[in-house]
Amino acid sequence: MKKQFNFLLISLFIVIFSLNLINSMPPLYRIEADIDKGFTIVDFPQAILKQNEDYTHSFFVYNKTTGNLMDNSSVSCLFYVTNSNGDLVYNKSSTYTSEGYWVNTIPKETFVNLGLYYYGIKCQQGTFGGAMASVWEITPSGSSGTENTIFYILIIALIYGITFISFFYGKNIPMTILGGMAMIFLGVYTINNGIIIFRDTLTNYISYLTIGIGFILSSWALLEQFDAI
Repeated sequence: MKKQFNFLLISLFIVIFSLNLINSMPPLYRIEADIDKGFTIVDFPQAILKQNEDYTHSFFVYNKTTGNLMDNSSVSCLFYVTNSNGDLVYNKSSTYTSEGYWVNTIPKETFVNLGLYYYGIKCQQGTFGGAMASVWEITPSGSSGTENTIFYILIIALIYGITFISFFYGKNIPMTILGGMAMIFLGVYTINNGIIIFRDTLTNYISYLTIGIGFILSSWALLEQFDAI
């Protein structure tokens, strides 16, 4: 019994000592957070943007506690954009509108390169604030995805197929002329907008080749139409 009493006494002493040690820790080691205070930022997400075009991004700011819509009377917001390398390419204050939302117009010079861009919004009112972050994908056409890629490939195959079949097998002059003109239009469009998510030297080469083939076949068909050859 005496040994058990001594063990219990020592254990009690250790517990009391540990509690005193924890309570005496400096404030640096205490973390307090209230997730119900601050701001909630609600934006209008658009996952894919078009290369070399201005983009206007809008968002609302709400008080987390009251649910009230916040204006610029005491709140200020900053908008950030970084490229895929982490370089800051845009950093501007947001403008509050009379309709109750905030807005930033990011200039087209920001979206020179293809790929992922990351944006963030930070709003502050004294010691209270809120923030959010998301990502954009920049493509030549402003679209992406498997469905768009398949559709684009089908259009290219259809235009090439109609033109080649009309010229080499059907000997259909009107269809050859129309197909050749469609190939020229396709090539010009691809030079300006790329192929879905691609826009580089290879896509430009394909575009010029398409324009050249379309021009040659439609010109040849026109000459045959007027018995020039």
